[in-house]
Amino acid sequence: MGQPQAAAAGKSQFNKFMIITGIALVGFVVLLKVWMGPSLGDVMKDSIKEGMKASSATTATKEAAPAANVDAIVISAKKLYEEYDENEPAADEKYKGKVLEVTGPIKSIDKDYFDSINLELETGQILSGVTAKLAPSEKSKATTLKKKQQVSVRCRGKGRLLTSAMLEDCKIIPSPTAAAPAAE
Repeated sequence: MGQPQAAAAGKSQFNKFMIITGIALVGFVVLLKVWMGPSLGDVMKDSIKEGMKASSATTATKEAAPAANVDAIVISAKKLYEEYDENEPAADEKYKGKVLEVTGPIKSIDKDYFDSINLELETGQILSGVTAKLAPSEKSKATTLKKKQQVSVRCRGKGRLLTSAMLEDCKIIPSPTAAAPAAE
């Protein structure tokens, strides 16, 4: 008769362990969400929406691209990142939806799930930066770029995702502007 009681006691301890582990896991996820901002699910939903928007109408993407004759806010990638890091709502007010001309060295050149090309511009941060999503028409120019190369892109500000400032509909400017960025 000692075995059934021992088995019941072991099962009870296992159940307590599972409950405590579950509570700790939920607490960890809540803290991670607060610390990191949007969840991975939110990030994926945004990426899927962007991909669907891009594939549904390439003319819409071309219409949304910043016009060459519109005055742009000229800023370095480092300064843009610093402003978002300092105060995201203020930076959104200043840059989100606006035409920006951003200059900085290339940290990486990557493709996302939808084969869009993204330039990560160096900001001096290990895990953060400025991500410039290139317009589809820029693919051939992107193949000529290299890491650490200084580049200027003309984009529309998109805000911040996790810890990176985001730019969309970017066009590579053939030669970096001779003048230093005004917002430095």
